[in-house]
Amino acid sequence: MSKPLLTIVCTTYNHEKFITQTIEGFLLQKTNFPIEIIIHDDCSTDGTQNIIRSYADKFPELIKPIYQSKNQYSQGIKASTFIQPYCRGKYIAICEGDDYWVDPKKLQIQVDFLEANPDFVISSHDAFIVDESGNHIKDSKLPDAHKRNYSGEELILAKAWLLTMSWVYRNVIKDLAPERAKVTNGDIFFTSLIGHYGKSKYHAEIEPAAYRVHSGGVWSMKSEQDKLDLHTNTWFWMYHYYARIGQHDNACYYWNKFIPKVYSKLLIEEMGVIPFTSISNITFETQQKSAIEEYLIEQQKKIKQLEIHSKSSDNTIYNLKKSLSYRLGCTLLWPVKVFRNSVYYLIRMHSSK
Repeated sequence: MSKPLLTIVCTTYNHEKFITQTIEGFLLQKTNFPIEIIIHDDCSTDGTQNIIRSYADKFPELIKPIYQSKNQYSQGIKASTFIQPYCRGKYIAICEGDDYWVDPKKLQIQVDFLEANPDFVISSHDAFIVDESGNHIKDSKLPDAHKRNYSGEELILAKAWLLTMSWVYRNVIKDLAPERAKVTNGDIFFTSLIGHYGKSKYHAEIEPAAYRVHSGGVWSMKSEQDKLDLHTNTWFWMYHYYARIGQHDNACYYWNKFIPKVYSKLLIEEMGVIPFTSISNITFETQQKSAIEEYLIEQQKKIKQLEIHSKSSDNTIYNLKKSLSYRLGCTLLWPVKVFRNSVYYLIRMHSSK
């Protein structure tokens, strides 16, 4: 088989009810260039692997499965760690095992555009929403305001919304950043990374794909509060990444997104105080910075004390783990030491401008 121009990447886990429709969406694609399909199954416990094997046996030159004997996601290991070395295509298309494509010209349209426009690095389109049984819920997942092209800077600063199952992008990123592995929703992180290589194109002419909402969805079933907490965690690690590679303006941008959200949530829950109206302006004020730092440290101490005390009381453990403070302590407050060391550096840098 000749080297593929495009690699389709599909990650799946316990998608027995959906994976056939996903793979059929790959097979219906009409292209004038060679493709390959890499399907990574993260140790499904249902019949997902059997379905993948049946297709891989039928199309051995096209479908390249990767089967895990132990679930990697539960160990904090992302599928990209295993998949990236296998992607031979100049372009990569993404579709998870519970979503599916319906437009047979999708890949041809996106690759033709990227081939003709080297200043664009990624292209995308809309999707409709279906439920676990395939019932149509909504015609469009993407808000109208996001049905447009984006500049590279907008991608870097997370101002774009590109639906994952619609992506076709240049295979230019070899280092996906270790910080990305520490966030649940890596899509925002990825689009920020790829924004350094060019712009994004929105294809209104492509028939929308299907985005499925179901009980096993890692992201779709999260509550809005959980999604907010996870986004806050993402802002911290994006700050950490850009600070590590020396892109200080971008580091400041994501720090400004991280700290106000943490500060706001803590004040509302623990003190019943409404945060400052212009909370985004507090980040680099020295006096207010000190107050935030002291408050975060006190919260960390309080959580540790509660953890020790809770060992003798199942009821205390239950109440503690339900509290927002505990969840924040587990996911957000632990980088206080990083905060103490880095905030002084950022303040000096900000003050010198």
